[in-house]
Amino acid sequence: MEMLAGFADAFTFLNVLYVFIGVFLGIAVGCVPGLGANLAIPVCIPLTYYMSPIAAIGFLVGINKGAMYGGSISAILINTPGDVAAVATTFDGYPMAQQGRGFKALKTALFSSCFGDTFSTLLVICVASMLAQWALKMGPVEVLAVLILALTLIAALESESLIKGVISAALGLLLATVGMEPTSGAPRFTFNFYQLENGFSVVTLAIGMLAVAELIKQCTDKTNFSKIIRFDQKDKASKEQNRFSLKDFTRCLPVWLRSSFIGAFIGACPGLGSSVAAFLSYGIAKKTSGPCDRYGEGEIRGIAAPETANNAVVGAALIPLFTLGIPGSVAASLLVGAFIIHGITPGPLMFEEHGRAVYGIYGSMIVGSLACLILGLCSNRIFVKMLEVPKIILYPIILYICVMGTYATNSDAMDVYMMAGMAVIGLLFKLSGFSFVTFIIGFVLGGQFELALQQTVIASDGNLLILFQRPISCTMMVITILFVIWNIWSTYFRRRECPDPEANA
Repeated sequence: MEMLAGFADAFTFLNVLYVFIGVFLGIAVGCVPGLGANLAIPVCIPLTYYMSPIAAIGFLVGINKGAMYGGSISAILINTPGDVAAVATTFDGYPMAQQGRGFKALKTALFSSCFGDTFSTLLVICVASMLAQWALKMGPVEVLAVLILALTLIAALESESLIKGVISAALGLLLATVGMEPTSGAPRFTFNFYQLENGFSVVTLAIGMLAVAELIKQCTDKTNFSKIIRFDQKDKASKEQNRFSLKDFTRCLPVWLRSSFIGAFIGACPGLGSSVAAFLSYGIAKKTSGPCDRYGEGEIRGIAAPETANNAVVGAALIPLFTLGIPGSVAASLLVGAFIIHGITPGPLMFEEHGRAVYGIYGSMIVGSLACLILGLCSNRIFVKMLEVPKIILYPIILYICVMGTYATNSDAMDVYMMAGMAVIGLLFKLSGFSFVTFIIGFVLGGQFELALQQTVIASDGNLLILFQRPISCTMMVITILFVIWNIWSTYFRRRECPDPEANA
């Protein structure tokens, strides 16, 4: 009876309205580089004081869902991810937009987001307790093994040279050491700049190396700079190439299923986050692709993989929060305050003391997935018109957004200077053939990697063979070793030429 009553509460008009408003705000904030759910949720928590608990949590979860999809909009259209989790979406999303298939790219990101989101929501409802107990077994040793696997997969994205990928990841890890040392609190590599004591900002790094570096590169190419991409909704050819067909659905479905499981597993493990899930999913999709798949050149499954995974994290991150009281992501940790404000303490007793409210929140999460699909379909035709703006007008606007988004992170002009420096480094990476993407994700995982490594060394008295002495970590390490062997074999001993489809046209 509590389940039926809770779902009935979730589908009231007022609650549905609040969820739709939350998703709309999330999409609007998520598509602006430098902002995102982690900024929008704490700002909007005071607005929930006079809402019911179900409406309040549904409103905030809606913001998180909308922001996760919104980050892909700017990633696809202007190669500027609204959030680090959308960085992997730029690899194939932006090339599709440049080919005049921006609307199709947005629809792929939307359908993938809704699939991963709905999958993780149903997973929370069905198997929350079981997955939470599995996640509880993830200690520092297991987390270190997962991070090693993640960095290896991401380094292998540089398929022509695994060595370059490893070097890029190592440089990212090195940059992550700037700032306070996690155990002693002593500053490192700050060069007497107090602004560096907290390290480099992920937003500053991503915007500088991705967006601003790409702007500089585009401005030096006079041919592409004068090119205007048009999407005429009345033109038959344009509508055809931007249609998400049944064939596209069948191609994406296996990727959706695999990426949903990856995102759900990462989300249920506290501390890893959506960016790890997105890059892991993209790396696995690319390395298991056929010789004729053109990842990085506008492959539709290159959008489906990361978008499904990072949205699957949204719901799965609530699994340890609901069952153990441990948030699985930054956004989930922000929701703890909203729960407490409305008299609900996250944890095992929540199901006994507030069972009706829990099922009401589940219902609101389902409404949020539906709201994201509806609002996304309604807004995509508006967003895609950005591509028709002449670049001489669009690029200064993008640069302004990048500068303001970077400054808004910490309200410090130093971040803008760092962004400019990262833009130069990003341009050098593009010209030299090193993977700037691997560099970024190495930086993102650097803090977690160092902390997990220190805790593992302390717990094992310096014996790193402990990675092979525990079931979960041993499995991860074996997968890593097998993957490296398979990558070397597929790169150097299984080269096959794929015919150019345009040559046969």
